[in-house]
Amino acid sequence: LVIYDWAFDCFFLGSVLGEVQAIYCCMKEFSNYYYSKIGAPVPKHHKLINAVNYVNPTFKYKAHDSLDDCRATKEVWHYLLQKEINVDDHKREFIHQYDLF
Repeated sequence: LVIYDWAFDCFFLGSVLGEVQAIYCCMKEFSNYYYSKIGAPVPKHHKLINAVNYVNPTFKYKAHDSLDDCRATKEVWHYLLQKEINVDDHKREFIHQYDLF
């Protein structure tokens, strides 16, 4: 499962997440990627609209629309995968750090 802001989404999804084998926080991965490119010391959490505009400025997106939020998250995630981020290490850290299972 790829979500953009895990803290917000996990609040609403609750026990449904127990059935998920892996959870990836797209916002954290994008923030880490973005700041690794500009050399800032501490990652900042980016709004989804800013992240999708960075990865694809022509992407048409209506913020806070559930379906558009999913599409925008997918757009950012696919961009990150093309950049070969190491999501497996983050997945394990994320699952254990927040005790989701």
